[in-house]
Amino acid sequence: MKIMFAIDRINGFGGAQRVIVNLANQSFLDGNEVSILLTGDYGDSVYELTDGVRILYPEASTKKMSKMSMLRKIIVHEKPDVIVSFLTMVNVLILTLSLGTGIPVIISERNDPDYCSDKEKRLAKISYRLAKAIVVQTDSIKQKIEKFYAKNIYVIPNPVVVGEKRKKTYEITHSIAAVGRLNPQKNYYLMLDAMKMFHKTHGDYILHIYGDGDIKNNLIEYSKKLGIGNNVVFHGNDPDVKSKIINADFFIMSSDFEGMPNSLAEAMALGLPVISTNCDGGGAADLIEDNVNGRLVDKRNAELLSRAMCEYAENPYKAQMLGEKAKEIHNRLSISAVNDLWYGAIRDVLQVQ
Repeated sequence: MKIMFAIDRINGFGGAQRVIVNLANQSFLDGNEVSILLTGDYGDSVYELTDGVRILYPEASTKKMSKMSMLRKIIVHEKPDVIVSFLTMVNVLILTLSLGTGIPVIISERNDPDYCSDKEKRLAKISYRLAKAIVVQTDSIKQKIEKFYAKNIYVIPNPVVVGEKRKKTYEITHSIAAVGRLNPQKNYYLMLDAMKMFHKTHGDYILHIYGDGDIKNNLIEYSKKLGIGNNVVFHGNDPDVKSKIINADFFIMSSDFEGMPNSLAEAMALGLPVISTNCDGGGAADLIEDNVNGRLVDKRNAELLSRAMCEYAENPYKAQMLGEKAKEIHNRLSISAVNDLWYGAIRDVLQVQ
């Protein structure tokens, strides 16, 4: 089978980029002819890409041929059996460019559509009906998509690729880990507020935040304003982040909304005790059963987040037990299991062509 994935770029540390590289790698290893079409910036993948997965992108546009024309030319020339597109505006673009080619397009909505811009919502409602199928990450998001697209919606979670896992017994390190883009969606201000409360009784803990974004400097200043500047370290992006967080005492996420949060799923698969807000989109609630394999607290509630942090710090045995249970998420989210779900959706689409 000839599969073309489409995304804006793969030279960033985003969750969608990581997922599409993992899926492309596994699809190639399964014997498919695989390419990734870049609609935006070209650059080498920050995630390891298997030799044999081809990267396609338009050369610099000219007066004679626009970037849109060049992208369509690539699609027509390649003639894939199916195109799998990620991210709202890329989905809109690929659906438009593939009109009249006879190539089926499966699109993947990667986040809670309620938080899309008005422009994205308008374009999605018009163009998404051209898709042969839509893949979402949670049942909650499926219910929202069904309001304007009622056919062939598949719920497929993100795959998790883990190497080393946390040992069953570990030393207390007085460190807390957080991973994600530094943007408003992740609500790091809430995390810092919770850290401020936690710090009153647990002043020897350090919060290590991995990720980058437009509000980094604002967050650094806010941590200083709260008086916890020496207890929060902003590390930036790190391609080897799993090895950096594996020995943290626990992992926290404070998002307002998510699709399927990769960083949370990967922390769980490593065996880290986790705490997350019950954010819109349903991804955290799909992963965490409260007090079984992690802690789930109300979104935008710094006090509850701080209490859960204190609970782990003051009861490391409980934290360890929940972390061990969290490891089981890998059975459901292994790359082979998730790829089987994607193949099922692709087969369904090709059968009705």
